Amino acid sequence: VDLVRRGTDMPTLDGLMTRPAQTVSTRQWVTELLPVYSEQGHHHLPVVDDQQRLVGMVTQSDLVRALHRAMT
Repeated sequence: VDLVRRGTDMPTLDGLMTRPAQTVSTRQWVTELLPVYSEQGHHHLPVVDDQQRLVGMVTQSDLVRALHRAMT
């Protein structure tokens, strides 16, 4: 509550977000995300469809789960 009252002291998301936004496509293979997560340091990525509309998020945990399922 105290943070809400401070208002202008708090940074806005505009100053925190990565630009340009890194997105992945619904058509990409799971393995294509490995360098994005390991080399670029992302933990979550927005997923967009063919019209560049946001359809979800994919996390590192999602990637590990998918790779584990593929190996078993």
